[in-house]
Amino acid sequence: MKKSRAEEAADPAAGETGRRYRPKVGPKIGIDVFFYPSKMIMWVLLPLLNRFRVSGRGHIPLDTGVLFASNHQSNLDPVYLGSAARRRLGYMARDTLFKKGLNFFTLLIRSLGAIPMTRESGKEGVRLAVAHLNRKEHILMFPEGTRTRDGLIGSLHPGVKLIAQKASVPVIPTAVHGLYEMWPRSRPLPKISGPVSIAFGKPIQPEEMKRMKTREFCDYLRERIVELYEKLDREQKRRSSLL
Repeated sequence: MKKSRAEEAADPAAGETGRRYRPKVGPKIGIDVFFYPSKMIMWVLLPLLNRFRVSGRGHIPLDTGVLFASNHQSNLDPVYLGSAARRRLGYMARDTLFKKGLNFFTLLIRSLGAIPMTRESGKEGVRLAVAHLNRKEHILMFPEGTRTRDGLIGSLHPGVKLIAQKASVPVIPTAVHGLYEMWPRSRPLPKISGPVSIAFGKPIQPEEMKRMKTREFCDYLRERIVELYEKLDREQKRRSSLL
């Protein structure tokens, strides 16, 4: 049934015109022409500026949808994670980012396939994410729900399990290290340089998720992300001691 104008206007995924925003994550010629050359440029620049290192890319399957669950250090996380991943990622984003008119940032996140999620009810975001995953696309989530305030990894929200189970796709535990030091939420602008590393862990398969209760899974996923992060931290300290 078609929604009324009032319902469309109240929809967090609708733009100021009332027209419904339908994110697209998969191949899109106009966006791919922009995305893949930009990714090549980033692979040249990031090692020079940030001694950028990525491990575990071999854990990412290409024959199925994948849900990446990462710690959230700064606003730069999607840029670096998108550069590190094997395929273009869609992103789960706060619905408030879609309510600011058609400015450059709104157009950018829409072009990259951002999926709106509300803090009160994420049913539409869940439905869209599952639809993308069923098309074998890759989606990134930050299950902490917000950027860290102190560099530590907080507790995780259960949405990642709900989406992964509905789509029957694996979850890739993912850790980002170094971006909190570059751009903590307390700083208005980021530093340009500083070591950054990313690690992708072994996938948690749908069958494994089904055997866990929601809180048990969230705790297990957090442990996996923390393990990856601590390994990156040890490696960075070792490299720094050699300089």
